[in-house]
Amino acid sequence: MALFGSGKARQALSTATMRAVESYRDPGERLYDDRVAIALLPPVWQAFVRPLRFAVVRKPTLWYRERQFPGVIGNVICRTRFIDDVVRRELESGAQQAVVLGAGFDTRAYRIPALERVDVFEVDHPSVQELKERRLRSALGSVPDHVRLVAIDFDEQELLPSLESAGFDVDERTVFVWEGVTQYITEDAIRSTLEVVSSCAEGSTVVFTYIEEGIVDGTDRTAIDRKILAMADRSDSPWISGFDPDRLESSLAEFGLRLVEDVGAAAYRERYLEPIGRDLNCYGGERAAVATIARAG
Repeated sequence: MALFGSGKARQALSTATMRAVESYRDPGERLYDDRVAIALLPPVWQAFVRPLRFAVVRKPTLWYRERQFPGVIGNVICRTRFIDDVVRRELESGAQQAVVLGAGFDTRAYRIPALERVDVFEVDHPSVQELKERRLRSALGSVPDHVRLVAIDFDEQELLPSLESAGFDVDERTVFVWEGVTQYITEDAIRSTLEVVSSCAEGSTVVFTYIEEGIVDGTDRTAIDRKILAMADRSDSPWISGFDPDRLESSLAEFGLRLVEDVGAAAYRERYLEPIGRDLNCYGGERAAVATIARAG
């Protein structure tokens, strides 16, 4: 593997880095505390991240990244908090297991106490899972008993058989986390994943992020969109799929799913940033949605 990882692993580590840096902020201004993300980073990544605990280093570094890719860091930070809130809410209301699709270096299973009481299935590409397992063993000593690492290529393998072979129970109420994935996979892969979600017990919920369709197909792009799309292409992670916010409710209804929430930059500012007086730019082209099964699975 290259010095900073390659392909999907590098993308997963980049997202984990953004989450880790948020944890260096003062308690009154950070949206969550994710020290586990720092521990899971490989040593070469930690060498880059740890100096950012000092504001004199962090501020100019984040300013430079913001100039390069406006709103990307803010969006990742806010969507992380939003999804954290959804997961906690679902567990409190009776979810019996959790599935993290395209988990990357997601740390919720290790930092949200309620998740330690249920089985958590982390699903991602084999190359990412191999690296994450090594880092978990290094940082925590072992993979926790409640976590199942499920290796799968979303475009080539079937999701449900892979989950069931790891102990997943389709008849239990489940919360699915599908963060930062849908824009990278085919429409067929999206549909097959939603079919799996809709086959679960009634009351199961999926929270997922998506890029607006007009940005992906080129019918409605801003200069910022083009800059971020170019970054994705250079990273060998092109955006190939999107959703139309105006048709999201009907699109989900095809799978027996009822749209509960659909939020973006404006909602993040109102819900998380304004109450603490924090000024943080959030990229508006990505949104987060919550849907629940409206019929028995």
